[in-house]
Amino acid sequence: MAKDFDYIVTLKKSNTTPITIVCNILMLAAIGTFLYTSAQSLQYGVKLYALWIITALVLFWWILIIFGKKKKPYFRIGFFFAAMGWLLAPIHKIVIGVLYIVAGLLEKQVKFPEEIGVDASGILINSLPKKHVEWKDLKNLMIKDNILTIDYKNNKIFQKEIQDDVPLTMEQEFNTFCKKYLG
Repeated sequence: MAKDFDYIVTLKKSNTTPITIVCNILMLAAIGTFLYTSAQSLQYGVKLYALWIITALVLFWWILIIFGKKKKPYFRIGFFFAAMGWLLAPIHKIVIGVLYIVAGLLEKQVKFPEEIGVDASGILINSLPKKHVEWKDLKNLMIKDNILTIDYKNNKIFQKEIQDDVPLTMEQEFNTFCKKYLG
């Protein structure tokens, strides 16, 4: 979040394993398609040097993710390489290439822990898309037992566990700050 907030609450991250599995499948599909296309073109004496280089880059990035020691693997760079491969002739699948670009742009945002910024103007939920909620639209906003509760005036309620333990003094300070603007 670029703006300065009085409080930034980081919510507990949801399980990203299904997203990682889908990303792995997309990377393997690109690698397999590029290898198959390269092999087919060699039968006709055509050498696709650009596709070979892109295949090597996608494969290298995928191996780096699989065998690397990063806790949070990000596939976006591999997706951008794969998009170039899909957009090149002879494959030339523009729609699939664009989908890989979109996947590359969205992947980090989907895996990023949700944050909520709180200040005098209201709250900003850092999701896709970002959502600003003014104090006049809130009935209650509080932290209790490491759970953030947002109670909207339209009878919607949002509760989620906070990533790190919040000391009791900080919890009370946050709740007092919120009550000042809710009243």
